[in-house]
Amino acid sequence: MPAALEMTCLRATAAGLKLTTIEADVTEWQPTDKFDLVLDHGLLHNMNPDRYPLYRERVMQALADDGEFLILHWLQRTPDEPQSIIGPTRVSREDIQKFFAPELKERFFAIEEIDGQNVSVGVSIAQGYYWFKRTSTGSA
Repeated sequence: MPAALEMTCLRATAAGLKLTTIEADVTEWQPTDKFDLVLDHGLLHNMNPDRYPLYRERVMQALADDGEFLILHWLQRTPDEPQSIIGPTRVSREDIQKFFAPELKERFFAIEEIDGQNVSVGVSIAQGYYWFKRTSTGSA
């Protein structure tokens, strides 16, 4: 999303921050640098599960040895909560933790309940906010 990346760069510059944005298909991208922070806002939960292994591999390749990873992901609140007809896949907190273990360890977690959604996505959603830190075992 070029417009979102441009907005991000403008806001970072205004705040006196230096950042690198990259527009690419994460499963085809070959990271040439290591980053202190990697952010996923709505990517994994909209991706075909067949692509999950490549996604995870690229995140790990891009993340610095002491890097941090933030992900916003639709949370499955209960094991029997149905998936939406369309839209993002809902995944439990435990499944997200397992998916990134052992390289990443959760440092912070929060939930935002969002009501008033379209019936096709389930009327309400729970947005999980995860902050992971690369572990020493993940950097070896």
